[in-house]
Amino acid sequence: MFVISGFQRMPEYLANHSNIKVLLNHKAIDVNRANGKSTVTCENGFSASAESVVIAVPLGVLKKNTIKFTP
Repeated sequence: MFVISGFQRMPEYLANHSNIKVLLNHKAIDVNRANGKSTVTCENGFSASAESVVIAVPLGVLKKNTIKFTP
């Protein structure tokens, strides 16, 4: 899938067309999947758990390993 007009478009679409909580401008540093739940921890100390999460980050961020994914 290609995102046209920037990565911001996907979370904006989800926020406007679904009943899920979307957090913008939170820098994720850790994503942990265990016991059927995902926990995302952000740089500002905020942490949230859910059955499913969508994280929209540029490929360059993934290559720099600035977000720790477990497992």
